[in-house]
Amino acid sequence: MRSLFCSQRTYKIVSKIILITIFSPVFIPKVEGIQKKPHGLFGYIAFPSLAVGGEIGISSYDLDHPWWVSSFGVAFGAGGEGAIGWYGPPGFAIGIKSAALEFVGVGETTAYSILELPLCVSLVPYIRPYFLSESKYMAYPIILVSFITPILSREGMAETGKFSFLSLKQYRVEVRLEWAGAEDICAHPGVGIGFAKFYNETNGKEVSFIYGGVSLLVGVGTGWQGNVEVIYPPDLIADVWFSDETQNGNNILESGEKGEVVVRVFNNGKGDADNVKLLLSIPDHEFRNKVELPKSFSVGKVKAGEYKIIRIPIKAKENLPTGEFKIICTSASHKEGEYFETETYITTKQVVPPYLTFDVVPFDDNQDNCFNAGEIVGFKLSIRNSGRGEAYKVKAFVKNDKGEVLDEEYLGLIKPAEKQDVDLRFQMPLDTKDGVSDFIIGLTEAGGYAPEDKIISVNTSALKAVVFEEDITIDDDMISPSTGDGEGDVDKGETIELRVNIRNRGSSVARGVKATIQIDQEGVELLSLESKVGNINPQESKEAVMVFTVKKDFAESEIRPRLVISEQTGKFTKLRELKFEIGKPQRIPSPPPPRRFKRPNTYALVIGINRYENKAIQPLSYAEKDALEFYNTMIEYGGVEHIYLLLGKDATHDNIVTRLAEIENMVNRSKDTCFVYIFFSGHGGCCLSETDKRGPYLLPYNVDRTNEIAFQTTSIPISDLKNMISRMKAKVFIAVNACYSTAPEGVAPFAIGRLPEISSNGVIISAADFDQLAHEYKDYQHSIFAYYLLQALRGETSEQIDKNNNGWVEVDEIFNWISKRVDSDAKKLFRVPQNPQIWPKKNYANFKVTKIKK
Repeated sequence: MRSLFCSQRTYKIVSKIILITIFSPVFIPKVEGIQKKPHGLFGYIAFPSLAVGGEIGISSYDLDHPWWVSSFGVAFGAGGEGAIGWYGPPGFAIGIKSAALEFVGVGETTAYSILELPLCVSLVPYIRPYFLSESKYMAYPIILVSFITPILSREGMAETGKFSFLSLKQYRVEVRLEWAGAEDICAHPGVGIGFAKFYNETNGKEVSFIYGGVSLLVGVGTGWQGNVEVIYPPDLIADVWFSDETQNGNNILESGEKGEVVVRVFNNGKGDADNVKLLLSIPDHEFRNKVELPKSFSVGKVKAGEYKIIRIPIKAKENLPTGEFKIICTSASHKEGEYFETETYITTKQVVPPYLTFDVVPFDDNQDNCFNAGEIVGFKLSIRNSGRGEAYKVKAFVKNDKGEVLDEEYLGLIKPAEKQDVDLRFQMPLDTKDGVSDFIIGLTEAGGYAPEDKIISVNTSALKAVVFEEDITIDDDMISPSTGDGEGDVDKGETIELRVNIRNRGSSVARGVKATIQIDQEGVELLSLESKVGNINPQESKEAVMVFTVKKDFAESEIRPRLVISEQTGKFTKLRELKFEIGKPQRIPSPPPPRRFKRPNTYALVIGINRYENKAIQPLSYAEKDALEFYNTMIEYGGVEHIYLLLGKDATHDNIVTRLAEIENMVNRSKDTCFVYIFFSGHGGCCLSETDKRGPYLLPYNVDRTNEIAFQTTSIPISDLKNMISRMKAKVFIAVNACYSTAPEGVAPFAIGRLPEISSNGVIISAADFDQLAHEYKDYQHSIFAYYLLQALRGETSEQIDKNNNGWVEVDEIFNWISKRVDSDAKKLFRVPQNPQIWPKKNYANFKVTKIKK
């Protein structure tokens, strides 16, 4: 838009003819893959064009009277797009615009014509919009500041033809977006604002106003002209293959062989590619270190239309396996037209083969040398490579007689003289029948050097019974999650842990065992109604724990949980209805197991105490469970005829002394040789002084630690047991699962290193020395000592415990089994020693304790 002033407040139509020459800065685009750039530090690039256009705007006369005006016209001229300045982005360039010979006609009666010589300076950011980065068109903003001075004007009625000169000062700022095509089209939309001041020499009046408007010029041009260098990009393509024509020519890379990786690079573009470099890689790590291949290789310059063949040496090492690997070849440059990626596969062969052999040993969970229905079984493979070559991608498998894969293990590389062991495991189907089944065991190897499969025949048996026995206790101490008074009863307002010791009395492994409780009574909230304990082997026990809360407003006098114990087959589910009276301590033991045989003249006293009447004594977790398992074991495996069980609150000083006296009386009345077995699991007490000959002590439930006298009169001295042994005409076995760290108040512990002499008819085995702790372990659900003691008594050991093959477990066999294993576990789990002790140290009585299967 140009300035407009009027002598009357009437609507005017303005037409213009504008001759424009333009020089403005530009950013050179990429056109159809060809890059144009200025040549040298300073360069000139122009886009000559002939443009036509129009504008429309608004102006204010005397700054007070606004007028809408419109201007329509055509502009003719020769112009260009160009710049002088620094071309490296980011930056700015300065360009020059000039315009001349503007004729303006106004209305029908009044006309003005002005000859202008404007000087336009533009400051242009040297940028290009990202969305045009790959287009053959370009657009850029321009800021124009114009200073326009008229040379000649003509004023008056059209018929007078009078001329007069005007003095004009005009300042204009314009923002324009210039858009230029690659070949022949340009456009110049713009927005401008200006100020003008005229002085009429005829009448001496000044007219001033501001104006604003938009304009658009569209033109055609001759394309980009100027001092430029045109750069054409390359277009590289390549292929790659392996050749061993200088060797045996079989196109197979053999161990120890040399060959070539051949790469052909072709430049399909119009521009040259300089400093071409190849990168080679082998993705497969198993082959990567078995061949020698350069990681990069220089090609140099590849001219347009030219191709080069590059031969890169490759060498296989002696341990190259039989198989196939991939080589990836890429160019190092990621510039457009220079990057490529190609690949080839090379077949390999090992010339020095391995020699694989393997041995097979079957195994099963319950170690009865029979694959039982539902049992986890398998085969132990010991594999050896006795050849000179390496065995690659070795895999071991086991199949049934139908060829179905039951298990497989990937072993990978086995070097010469190397040995590997692997277990193949699977579960026998529940519908397995009694009889014999064949299994196929074998290996696979990548080079085809696997040995022949082996067929192993194994005895099988149908599903055997799983028999659950459970012992149930109430845990209401303040150890989370239970909250209560620790009395072992169910009270209102308490959170109860219902602990269920589940024992598998059957002959088959119980798999996926879980226990659940259901309580359909108001005022009882189940917090944990299910406990998964996993697999339970025959004669093994595990503990399940469920949690419930009895609200304070519970209105009934008893709680009636329903306990369900199940395993994965669903065939041996056990349902048991329980009943707990509010405020009454109680244990719900399982019925004792059936005796496998009856052994006359046998007596036993079994004692276990978790929590003591004196709350200052640290509670134990598994003492009562240890005792209960010993009790059951001596019935089933020991055939004990007379046996007493004292647990928790029942294990008072008076009850223990009374039961010991009863056993002593019965033994002394018998005319036959008797056997007495005593087991104590709880806390022990130290000797009270260096001269104390009665201690150490076993602590009953109601031991009084107020002072030394009270302590001695309410505890069980070991010396009393020693004296009892000497008085009885019996073989006496005493197992003490306790540590001796508890003393009466005000009395410091005094450890002793030995017991008084014990007569030859008896033996005492202690869980630890007198200055050591006897540890419990959660994963065993027992004390460490009781865990291995029970293993020995039942013969459930990984090695043969019955060394003399008489079918009985005897005292020396028991002690030999537990002594090293207890100490090893204590050091491994708790990093302290725990050494079981036996008295007397030498020449102790060695007699039969339990009878195991033969």
